[in-house]
Amino acid sequence: MSHDTRFFAASKLLCNAVSGDTLLDGFLISREANECTEATLRDYRTRLTLFLTFISCQYPDLALADVQRVHVEHYLLHLKERGRASWTLRTHYRALCAFYNWLHQNELIARSPLVHVRPPRVPKTCKAFLTAEQYQQLLAVCPAERFSYCRTKAMLTLLWNTGIRFSELAGLKLEDLDFRGRRIKVYGKGRRERFVPFNAEARKAIWRYLAYRDDALPHVWITEERTPLTPSGLTIAIRRAHKRAGIQEKDCVHIFRRTWAVRLILMGVPLKLIQILGGWESVTTLETYVAAIDSELALASLASKEGEPELLNRLGGAMSQRGSHFY
Repeated sequence: MSHDTRFFAASKLLCNAVSGDTLLDGFLISREANECTEATLRDYRTRLTLFLTFISCQYPDLALADVQRVHVEHYLLHLKERGRASWTLRTHYRALCAFYNWLHQNELIARSPLVHVRPPRVPKTCKAFLTAEQYQQLLAVCPAERFSYCRTKAMLTLLWNTGIRFSELAGLKLEDLDFRGRRIKVYGKGRRERFVPFNAEARKAIWRYLAYRDDALPHVWITEERTPLTPSGLTIAIRRAHKRAGIQEKDCVHIFRRTWAVRLILMGVPLKLIQILGGWESVTTLETYVAAIDSELALASLASKEGEPELLNRLGGAMSQRGSHFY
């Protein structure tokens, strides 16, 4: 038996002697040290706990270090049979990859059981965008004369004009708002700091909302009872605005970020600059938006050349509903 084989055999015994919950705690401590956000840590714990529970129920005599490819694939199939969406399967797969890679890096297992497991396929679908008309409809149902509506209007205006992530919006502090410098400081994925432009429309909406404030809380978003507004509270407020405006959209928050990017693309802003402003790690996501825009414009052009006004009108209506026209 080689030295490496003896070493990993000893490491495997150590891994088997430690409970799954203890290993999970160690993994989360490592992620926290790498400055993962609280939301990411919660997601890791939720998904990995589900996996550990599945293994203990389906394979009660199986140690964590003995998990193989077939066990992982059984778990993913179990999730699929329970009606989980493709994207949800992908997030579970990524969590398992991160966990077992950590075990491997810490020499607790010889190799990850996910090495030869293919990631679940996520179908490529056209994402919806907001039109300028829909945005105005949302603002119209949020009159500034009422505190909660004025607050929601400030949220919507900020999302529309800055393209920041929901987590960045929810985590804003008053000290992050630079009215004089016309910029906002946000913390993106991995707590990476960046500054985004703070235009006149957004500044006016935020200023009007802050005029209601008579407290000393550092948070930008608070309740009428003068307590910090939770992320779920922000989501509820934005969803209610959509309902009042008669806009049916499940993804009522992230749609603003997509729309912001598409608006800049249509204005001819370079993808690299949009990537920097939006805090994307690469331009891959933006390139999918470009492809969606190009395909729709190509279809509309074809319909126009072939002299099919009915088809052209139908395409124009579909593009308007998806938010492809912003001018």
